[in-house]
Amino acid sequence: MIFSAIIALFALSSCFSLSSCSVAVSNLKTIYNQDNRLNLSDATSAVHPYTASVALLTRDFRIQQKTSDVLKIAGVQLGEFFGLCQEERFREEKMLGDCSGFLVSDKLLITARHCIRSENDCKERRFVFNKTDPNDGVISSNELYSCKKIVSALEKIDGDLALVELDRPVLSPVGSSRFVIAPNAPASVPDENLQILGHPFGISQKAAEFEGVISSTSALFFRGMADVSGGSSGSPLFNPKTGEVHGVLVGGENDFLWDEMNSCSRTRVCTEGSCQGEIFTRADTIIQLMNL
Repeated sequence: MIFSAIIALFALSSCFSLSSCSVAVSNLKTIYNQDNRLNLSDATSAVHPYTASVALLTRDFRIQQKTSDVLKIAGVQLGEFFGLCQEERFREEKMLGDCSGFLVSDKLLITARHCIRSENDCKERRFVFNKTDPNDGVISSNELYSCKKIVSALEKIDGDLALVELDRPVLSPVGSSRFVIAPNAPASVPDENLQILGHPFGISQKAAEFEGVISSTSALFFRGMADVSGGSSGSPLFNPKTGEVHGVLVGGENDFLWDEMNSCSRTRVCTEGSCQGEIFTRADTIIQLMNL
């Protein structure tokens, strides 16, 4: 499964609702046991220093100029696009992008390879930082970055990762922290104290607790429980105490179920053992990417 196909919306500048076009929805994510997705204002303070190092990936055609310093990202309401039931969380927020990524230096960012498939993709990609509050898509021009080049990449079967160079260094606020790749990463991923930061469905940044490893699928990937969604591809799985990244989210379970009685979509809930889990690329695979 590939997250970046979350919505064909982001390849069609004139298509903004399910009713106005035919859209292929990919395998979106689901909820494990209970919904642990949090706005950053409600998340543990330990993740706050890292929020400025997480990017929302969008595309150039979605950026609308307002003034020389203020821009607007075109988006569609999450609930409207997916036909969500009224009580679904975050349904009022706007979908502004389709992937996530994180900085490992002031100019280098890691994301999923399926989010940036080619140099042409690189030219069209835009990276937005500090999109942490649910608002109307207005950003300042200094929060928007371009993809200068793909430094290295691992295709889907090899790790599904891309290391890209941005057009200029990212100026992070005082007190913010960079991610580091876990050195000498153990074969088994620790279950405790790990968090995920990303942009589910391309909405504002959310935090989610990692709820444990389900299985080790290969030397490159493992599956785990985490409340993430399409658009979270490229999000770091990390220890907020150290900033060490233990994995990158690259795929996972189906998400919504259709409620026939109410004619709306509801979030699928996986009780323990009922789902295969979300797919993460291992830390040692990330190190391989950075050494290419």
